[in-house]
Amino acid sequence: MAVLAASWLVQGVLLAAGPAPEARHTLGLFLLTAAVALLVPLAASGRSNLAASAVIGCATLRMALTGIHQLTRSPSWEDAAGATGLALTLLALYGATAFALEDTHGRPVLPVGRYGSGSGATEEPGIRPLL
Repeated sequence: MAVLAASWLVQGVLLAAGPAPEARHTLGLFLLTAAVALLVPLAASGRSNLAASAVIGCATLRMALTGIHQLTRSPSWEDAAGATGLALTLLALYGATAFALEDTHGRPVLPVGRYGSGSGATEEPGIRPLL
């Protein structure tokens, strides 16, 4: 989440001054670097939670496409980044809804694709479930 928050902060700072050609290239390189950095949590989430992996993967792809657009200024890359952003919005809304319902009900309500070590994630250890 820190990588995503930092990317929004950097984009806001670079774009606040207006569109400058050197800021565009700086932003493009930063977004590509951030996309590479997002591969770490994507690899860590693996296949244990497919909903979280899908959101992180889609955010990585969107960031990379936006970075390529900033470097090339091609409308095709901009369209691809926009479509990926819409898909990311839908995935994130579904994931947030599924995890919120799961937290509220104490059991999975919507499928999030938990496998392996992530399948027992709704069970809380310790005394808290008894309270």
